[in-house]
Amino acid sequence: MSAYDRARKEVRAQRHDFIQSYYNMATNDLDRHLKGGWQTIAILAGGVAVLGAGNDGKIGLPIATAMAIGAAVWGAATVIDANYWSQRAIAFLSNVEAVYFTKADRTTFNPYIGQHPKPKLMDSLKYLFWFCIFFGACALANFLWMVLSRYSNLQEAFIPFCRQGAVHFLFYGVPFLVSAWSPYYLLRVIHRRLLDYIHFNQSSPGPGVVEDQASLRFVTFEALPEAQKPVMEQDTHAVLRSSLGKEKVFYEWWKCTSIVAATIATMLYVGIFFYKISQLGI
Repeated sequence: MSAYDRARKEVRAQRHDFIQSYYNMATNDLDRHLKGGWQTIAILAGGVAVLGAGNDGKIGLPIATAMAIGAAVWGAATVIDANYWSQRAIAFLSNVEAVYFTKADRTTFNPYIGQHPKPKLMDSLKYLFWFCIFFGACALANFLWMVLSRYSNLQEAFIPFCRQGAVHFLFYGVPFLVSAWSPYYLLRVIHRRLLDYIHFNQSSPGPGVVEDQASLRFVTFEALPEAQKPVMEQDTHAVLRSSLGKEKVFYEWWKCTSIVAATIATMLYVGIFFYKISQLGI
């Protein structure tokens, strides 16, 4: 055997071991990110503690409510981030699987061999994401309940709120201001992670799956000497890329809509605040 043939054999062996180790590492990475998503429960627990302190008067209720809503948004953003890295790990695994499997193996082992998953929330993380949103809504509802509990109806509560001074208005408006900007922040995180996934899909879509066993190749993607030229499957990501393009436009539209709504709410909030100052209602 020539030195060249020995070198090729060594490269193939080392590459085979490396890919296997890399596959195991990606599997562990997937498990780590899924567990990281569920660690947001600790964030929500902190939000509950802060909200309780606000109800007891140990912290200003508006500030406690804003912190609780912030914790809910932070938790939801963490879930989105964990989901992205989990989906990316699965996409990488599909690239590795394409080296060892054929299109025909989808009927035996895994129907998704060589295909990147859609960047949607995984079921376990989806439940946690909506629980974070629910927690934030409950925090705001608790704030309204505590304020309205001092009055017999909404009208009686609204009139003092309008007449209160600028400083009181400034603090009591903070929870609503945080709530107004929360959708934009979450949509921005989702959009950014979607762009990251699109970039990963387009930059490293994987080597492609061979059609059958007759087209087997080395892990260096060289054809076996006795095998026919590898017949590659057509683009497995065409449908996914079309879906990703639509989702990109969808989230761009909602992100722009949410920032316009949040900006209007902020301008209204600031405008009323300065109007109260001009009326010397401090």
